[in-house]
Amino acid sequence: MNFECHPGPLDASVLFLDKNHRAFEVFKNPTAYDEPINIRRSDRSFWQYMKENPVGGRVEGLIHAAGFSGILQIGYKYVDHSLITALVERWRLETHTFHLPFGETTVTLQDVNVLWGLTIDGLPISGADTGMSMYTVRDKCQLVLGFTPEEADVRGKRVKSSRVLQQITSDFSENEASDKDCIFRARQIIFYLIGCTIFPYNANHLIDVKFLDFLVDLPACSGYSWGSAVLAHLYRNLCNAAAPNAIAITGPVALLQVWVWERFRCFALAVEGKLNVYRCFYTLPENI
Repeated sequence: MNFECHPGPLDASVLFLDKNHRAFEVFKNPTAYDEPINIRRSDRSFWQYMKENPVGGRVEGLIHAAGFSGILQIGYKYVDHSLITALVERWRLETHTFHLPFGETTVTLQDVNVLWGLTIDGLPISGADTGMSMYTVRDKCQLVLGFTPEEADVRGKRVKSSRVLQQITSDFSENEASDKDCIFRARQIIFYLIGCTIFPYNANHLIDVKFLDFLVDLPACSGYSWGSAVLAHLYRNLCNAAAPNAIAITGPVALLQVWVWERFRCFALAVEGKLNVYRCFYTLPENI
């Protein structure tokens, strides 16, 4: 059986940003793009600690009530830089889809809900992004997280993720802890997940304290559409990484990795770390 694959698109006017896309430069000067995009993430130490020190039943119940237990169950996933790079080269800003030889596909809200267990219904993750003094940041951390960061641990309205991780890895016995201590513990873990796994930014060693407002009432936290915010954040970072001069990508790339394994089973058998191995699945055409 003969199978002819049109390099696409059928209507060339659809992809009007072709000259401002990484894939165009890859085809024009492939040797300049031999190295994969750098993936910025800083949560490996956290996941290693979680593996060696599993969350107890009381704290896990609070995290589950807040709607974040699915991420804990998945745990740390190695992200293949070459695979993510190949996907970025096929990501189109105009359609927010991956343009592959056999058609278009993309990560959907259903994928976020199934793979990470995050809610996709409910209130939007929104609010005024106002300035905040260092003293307000420290007071908010004490009120919601149960500890006060040092002045050196605060940058604007963000707190260092290393300080949050230090608190998480400190001595804690669930059997001896009060209900309030367990709530603080659950909030600390969720706050770290939000800042370093779910919504990491370019400076992913800092976590914005604006997310603490959503963690005051943990059961009510599950009433927000975290999945929608995650998907929007992933789309934005894929668009940024598709720029010709982009050298790194951040955001929930761990989710993208799991999505690829579930949707493209053949990629799980490819040689990890070999960019050309993944590119051969795509066969970059001239008129991309």
